[in-house]
Amino acid sequence: MHFGGRAAFRETRLFDKNTIHYVRSILHFVKYFLLLSLAITQIIDTMKRIPLLPRYFRWIGLVLIFISVLIFLNDFYLPLTTYEFNDLTLRTFVIADNTPFRDGGPVYFGFSDVNLGFVLVVLGALLGLCGVAFSRKVIEDEFINGLRLFAWSWAIILSILYAVTANLLVFGTQYLSLMVLFPHLLLTLFILIFNVQWWRFSKRGEQ
Repeated sequence: MHFGGRAAFRETRLFDKNTIHYVRSILHFVKYFLLLSLAITQIIDTMKRIPLLPRYFRWIGLVLIFISVLIFLNDFYLPLTTYEFNDLTLRTFVIADNTPFRDGGPVYFGFSDVNLGFVLVVLGALLGLCGVAFSRKVIEDEFINGLRLFAWSWAIILSILYAVTANLLVFGTQYLSLMVLFPHLLLTLFILIFNVQWWRFSKRGEQ
């Protein structure tokens, strides 16, 4: 009777192996989540010490963005001149170039004729947005740092939602086009959120 009772207890014990394995998995998930949170906190603390660019980089960035938009409109939507930058090519070293219908086939770690108009638009806009986003304000204090951190947080969240939506609903060459613009979207969202919040707090200060 004694040994039979022990066997019955083993069969009816509260936590079986599957339950214990499930609980351990949850504990591992919580552990890695806490480590990730700690890493994000350290990154945020490091961001507060990142040196910003001088204020005049804001105007350099705006000029680059303006030029990139003009080139884009001229080549694709609203011709401003008879010359199209999209037809301009430059032979340069590339890591990979598998442009469709390219003469000679794909090129890897070699020289290739690249579309300079595309490079000017994408890279010019990216550098311009960086100049605007990372330029210093007239007054840099804890309030501005907190506002900048708030804007970065929301910009990252919205950009991740953008990437998830693109991965789920967009395919083919359109997907590649949207992914190329991912850093541009991130910087644009940060600039918009930061300046809107700055404008709102400035209005409150005036009142």
